Amino acid sequence: MMPFKKGDRVKLSDRYARVLSKARGNPRNWVGRQGSVFDCNRDHVSIVWDGRKSIDNVPHKGVEKLECTE
Repeated sequence: MMPFKKGDRVKLSDRYARVLSKARGNPRNWVGRQGSVFDCNRDHVSIVWDGRKSIDNVPHKGVEKLECTE
């Protein structure tokens, strides 16, 4: 069973966001970035970030599911 389903709201884990910012060498703040799951397989999660059209593939360990506040 996959830990994420299409449409789930997710964010990058703090640790992965810091590593990603440093590895890409850009000042973009990845901490706090949120998006929706587009697809999920055993290796990674495909995420569409809020305010963007592109899809990023992120390892399962680098993603946290957001809690519903409804």
